[in-house]
Amino acid sequence: MLFIERNRIESGILKIGTLNVNGLKEKVKRRVIASQLKEYDVMLLQETHSTEAESKNWHKDFQAKIGYWDHGESNARGTGIIINKTSEMEEIWECKEGQNGRIKAIVVKWKKQKVGIISIYAPNISWGRKSELEYTKFIEKLEIIIGMTRTKADIMIAGGDLNLIQSKWDAQEGIGQLHIRCIEAVQKCMGNHKIIDIYREQNEK
Repeated sequence: MLFIERNRIESGILKIGTLNVNGLKEKVKRRVIASQLKEYDVMLLQETHSTEAESKNWHKDFQAKIGYWDHGESNARGTGIIINKTSEMEEIWECKEGQNGRIKAIVVKWKKQKVGIISIYAPNISWGRKSELEYTKFIEKLEIIIGMTRTKADIMIAGGDLNLIQSKWDAQEGIGQLHIRCIEAVQKCMGNHKIIDIYREQNEK
């Protein structure tokens, strides 16, 4: 899903995609993503299952200008942001602090604007208060990263996998029992930063 500040891009069209890749070790998969990247200025990736050594030259496989990564383990987590080589973007800031493969944030100059971009991969939630507490603490950390990004950008765009069922739009086989604490934490975060979920905004009418 994609989230954007309740604001607007002042000039031009910025194309951003988001994709849960479930691992990037296979070169053929990286080539598939390279073909998809041609349709976008920026691609946000989740579950890269990557390490720093593995991803060092991945941007070449993607035929991208550059790639930004927050690594988890070689078989779990990992987020990334890759920039199309034809895009007229210049890096202004990169969040260097590791987030255990959960959050990657950058700010780029695009046309006349500073655009904050965040790739998100939230933890899965199992039943029990401990799991929900882990999730809400993740959202608190995400809020900090969003705050840092917004101070450096004119507009902020985030995308990724929240691993959270909030309504029928998130579940093909029925909603089931909802994690209310987690939903409230996400909604509070979005409200605090005036962020909208583009898909819900267009479809939940």
